[in-house]
Amino acid sequence: MEVVGDGRLCEGGCGFFASRQLDLGVFCSACNGTDVVLSERHAAAFDKVVQKRRIIWQDYAAAFQAALECVNTKQSQDFAIVYVPKALPFLTGVGDPPVQGAHTDPGSAWDDWCGENRRKGLHPAEDQTKYFQIALRCAVKLVLHSINRGSAELIVALDSVLDKKSAIWAYRREQNGETHDLALALHVECTALWMAGGGG
Repeated sequence: MEVVGDGRLCEGGCGFFASRQLDLGVFCSACNGTDVVLSERHAAAFDKVVQKRRIIWQDYAAAFQAALECVNTKQSQDFAIVYVPKALPFLTGVGDPPVQGAHTDPGSAWDDWCGENRRKGLHPAEDQTKYFQIALRCAVKLVLHSINRGSAELIVALDSVLDKKSAIWAYRREQNGETHDLALALHVECTALWMAGGGG
Protein backbone atom coordinates (compact mmCIF):
# COMPACT_ATOMS: atom_id res chain seq x y z
CA MET A 1 0.00 0.00 0.00
CA GLU A 2 1.29 3.44 -0.96
CA VAL A 3 0.40 6.59 0.98
CA VAL A 4 -0.81 9.38 -1.30
CA GLY A 5 -1.45 13.03 -0.57
CA ASP A 6 -1.74 14.72 -3.93
CA GLY A 7 -5.28 16.05 -3.65
CA ARG A 8 -7.02 13.19 -5.47
CA LEU A 9 -10.48 12.31 -4.20
CA CYS A 10 -11.33 8.96 -2.66
CA GLU A 11 -12.88 6.47 -5.10
CA GLY A 12 -15.16 5.17 -2.36
CA GLY A 13 -17.67 7.88 -3.22
CA CYS A 14 -17.43 9.67 0.15
CA GLY A 15 -16.04 12.91 -1.29
CA PHE A 16 -12.96 12.88 0.97
CA PHE A 17 -9.30 13.11 -0.05
CA ALA A 18 -7.60 9.86 -0.96
CA SER A 19 -4.79 8.88 1.37
CA ARG A 20 -4.04 5.30 0.32
CA GLN A 21 -3.20 3.68 -2.99
CA LEU A 22 -4.68 0.18 -3.09
CA ASP A 23 -4.94 -2.36 -5.90
CA LEU A 24 -8.50 -1.22 -6.64
CA GLY A 25 -7.73 2.50 -6.66
CA VAL A 26 -7.17 5.35 -4.22
CA PHE A 27 -9.20 5.55 -1.03
CA CYS A 28 -9.36 7.51 2.21
CA SER A 29 -8.81 5.85 5.56
CA ALA A 30 -12.51 6.07 6.36
CA CYS A 31 -13.33 3.87 3.35
CA ASN A 32 -10.53 1.47 4.21
CA GLY A 33 -10.78 1.19 7.99
CA THR A 34 -10.31 4.03 10.46
CA ASP A 35 -6.79 4.55 11.78
CA VAL A 36 -6.47 3.88 15.51
CA VAL A 37 -3.27 5.85 16.03
CA LEU A 38 -2.10 9.27 14.97
CA SER A 39 0.24 8.98 11.99
CA GLU A 40 2.89 11.42 10.81
CA ARG A 41 0.55 12.36 7.96
CA HIS A 42 -2.23 13.25 10.41
CA ALA A 43 0.13 15.29 12.58
CA ALA A 44 1.46 17.15 9.54
CA ALA A 45 -2.09 18.06 8.48
CA PHE A 46 -2.82 19.42 11.97
CA ASP A 47 0.43 21.39 12.02
CA LYS A 48 -0.36 23.08 8.69
CA VAL A 49 -3.49 24.57 10.25
CA VAL A 50 -1.98 25.36 13.64
CA GLN A 51 1.01 27.20 12.19
CA LYS A 52 -0.99 29.51 9.89
CA ARG A 53 -2.96 32.52 11.08
CA ARG A 54 -5.14 32.64 7.97
CA ILE A 55 -7.89 30.18 7.11
CA ILE A 56 -6.69 28.15 4.13
CA TRP A 57 -9.65 26.09 2.92
CA GLN A 58 -7.57 23.22 1.54
CA ASP A 59 -5.55 22.92 4.75
CA TYR A 60 -8.68 22.80 6.90
CA ALA A 61 -10.29 20.18 4.67
CA ALA A 62 -7.20 17.96 4.91
CA ALA A 63 -6.88 18.50 8.67
CA PHE A 64 -10.54 17.78 9.40
CA GLN A 65 -10.33 14.60 7.36
CA ALA A 66 -7.16 13.61 9.23
CA ALA A 67 -8.93 14.26 12.54
CA LEU A 68 -11.80 12.04 11.45
CA GLU A 69 -9.48 9.24 10.37
CA CYS A 70 -7.90 9.05 13.84
CA VAL A 71 -10.96 10.33 15.70
CA ASN A 72 -10.43 8.19 18.79
CA THR A 73 -7.04 9.69 19.57
CA LYS A 74 -6.55 12.50 22.07
CA GLN A 75 -4.68 14.54 19.48
CA SER A 76 -7.63 14.42 17.09
CA GLN A 77 -10.09 15.37 19.83
CA ASP A 78 -7.91 18.23 21.07
CA PHE A 79 -7.51 19.54 17.53
CA ALA A 80 -11.23 19.33 16.76
CA ILE A 81 -12.39 21.12 19.88
CA VAL A 82 -10.29 24.16 18.96
CA TYR A 83 -10.35 24.30 15.18
CA VAL A 84 -13.86 23.14 14.27
CA PRO A 85 -15.43 26.10 16.14
CA LYS A 86 -12.76 28.38 14.65
CA ALA A 87 -13.35 27.36 11.04
CA LEU A 88 -17.11 26.88 10.77
CA PRO A 89 -18.07 30.57 11.06
CA PHE A 90 -15.72 31.30 8.15
CA LEU A 91 -16.84 28.35 6.02
CA THR A 92 -20.53 29.12 6.46
CA GLY A 93 -20.34 32.87 6.91
CA VAL A 94 -20.22 36.04 4.86
CA GLY A 95 -17.62 36.74 2.20
CA ASP A 96 -14.83 39.26 2.17
CA PRO A 97 -15.76 42.91 2.85
CA PRO A 98 -17.14 44.73 -0.19
CA VAL A 99 -14.59 46.50 -2.38
CA GLN A 100 -15.46 50.01 -3.52
CA GLY A 101 -16.55 49.96 -7.13
CA ALA A 102 -17.10 46.19 -7.07
CA HIS A 103 -19.88 44.36 -5.22
CA THR A 104 -21.81 46.15 -2.50
CA ASP A 105 -22.84 43.21 -0.30
CA PRO A 106 -20.68 40.77 1.65
CA GLY A 107 -22.35 37.71 0.11
CA SER A 108 -20.90 34.46 1.40
CA ALA A 109 -17.48 32.85 1.59
CA TRP A 110 -18.89 30.01 -0.52
CA ASP A 111 -19.87 32.44 -3.29
CA ASP A 112 -16.50 34.17 -3.07
CA TRP A 113 -14.44 30.99 -3.48
CA CYS A 114 -16.62 28.27 -5.01
CA GLY A 115 -17.83 27.68 -8.56
CA GLU A 116 -16.82 28.66 -12.05
CA ASN A 117 -18.40 32.10 -11.54
CA ARG A 118 -17.07 32.69 -8.02
CA ARG A 119 -16.40 36.29 -7.05
CA LYS A 120 -12.76 35.45 -6.45
CA GLY A 121 -12.49 34.11 -9.99
CA LEU A 122 -9.45 36.27 -10.73
CA HIS A 123 -7.62 34.99 -7.64
CA PRO A 124 -4.80 32.50 -8.36
CA ALA A 125 -6.48 29.92 -6.09
CA GLU A 126 -8.52 27.23 -7.85
CA ASP A 127 -12.21 26.60 -7.30
CA GLN A 128 -12.49 25.72 -3.59
CA THR A 129 -15.81 23.81 -3.74
CA LYS A 130 -14.38 20.39 -2.92
CA TYR A 131 -12.50 21.76 0.09
CA PHE A 132 -15.62 23.39 1.54
CA GLN A 133 -17.55 20.15 0.98
CA ILE A 134 -14.92 17.97 2.64
CA ALA A 135 -14.44 20.32 5.58
CA LEU A 136 -18.16 20.60 6.32
CA ARG A 137 -18.88 16.87 5.96
CA CYS A 138 -15.98 16.05 8.26
CA ALA A 139 -16.99 18.74 10.75
CA VAL A 140 -20.45 17.21 11.16
CA LYS A 141 -18.93 13.77 11.73
CA LEU A 142 -16.36 15.14 14.20
CA VAL A 143 -19.11 16.81 16.21
CA LEU A 144 -21.12 13.58 16.22
CA HIS A 145 -18.09 11.73 17.57
CA SER A 146 -17.78 14.33 20.33
CA ILE A 147 -21.34 14.05 21.65
CA ASN A 148 -20.57 11.36 24.20
CA ARG A 149 -17.71 13.49 25.54
CA GLY A 150 -20.09 16.40 26.15
CA SER A 151 -18.26 18.84 23.88
CA ALA A 152 -20.80 21.65 23.99
CA GLU A 153 -18.51 24.04 22.08
CA LEU A 154 -18.56 21.77 19.05
CA ILE A 155 -22.32 21.32 19.10
CA VAL A 156 -22.86 25.09 19.33
CA ALA A 157 -20.41 25.64 16.47
CA LEU A 158 -22.35 23.24 14.27
CA ASP A 159 -25.42 25.52 14.44
CA SER A 160 -23.98 27.55 11.56
CA VAL A 161 -23.93 24.43 9.38
CA LEU A 162 -27.48 23.38 10.20
CA ASP A 163 -29.07 26.85 10.18
CA LYS A 164 -30.47 27.66 6.74
CA LYS A 165 -30.10 31.36 7.54
CA SER A 166 -26.30 31.08 7.45
CA ALA A 167 -24.81 33.02 4.56
CA ILE A 168 -23.53 29.92 2.77
CA TRP A 169 -27.10 28.65 2.32
CA ALA A 170 -29.08 31.90 2.27
CA TYR A 171 -27.06 34.01 -0.14
CA ARG A 172 -27.65 33.41 -3.84
CA ARG A 173 -26.10 35.35 -6.69
CA GLU A 174 -27.65 34.35 -9.98
CA GLN A 175 -24.35 34.38 -11.90
CA ASN A 176 -23.18 31.62 -9.56
CA GLY A 177 -26.58 30.00 -9.09
CA GLU A 178 -25.55 26.47 -10.07
CA THR A 179 -22.89 26.46 -7.39
CA HIS A 180 -25.39 27.77 -4.84
CA ASP A 181 -27.55 24.75 -5.72
CA LEU A 182 -24.55 22.59 -4.79
CA ALA A 183 -24.41 24.42 -1.47
CA LEU A 184 -28.07 23.66 -0.78
CA ALA A 185 -27.49 20.00 -1.62
CA LEU A 186 -24.57 20.03 0.83
CA HIS A 187 -26.85 21.48 3.52
CA VAL A 188 -29.29 18.60 2.97
CA GLU A 189 -26.41 16.13 3.16
CA CYS A 190 -24.95 17.62 6.34
CA THR A 191 -28.35 17.74 8.01
CA ALA A 192 -28.98 14.10 7.06
CA LEU A 193 -25.58 13.09 8.45
CA TRP A 194 -26.38 14.87 11.70
CA MET A 195 -29.84 13.28 12.06
CA ALA A 196 -28.65 9.79 11.07
CA GLY A 197 -25.79 10.02 13.57
CA GLY A 198 -28.17 10.72 16.45
CA GLY A 199 -27.67 14.46 16.61
CA GLY A 200 -31.30 15.38 15.99
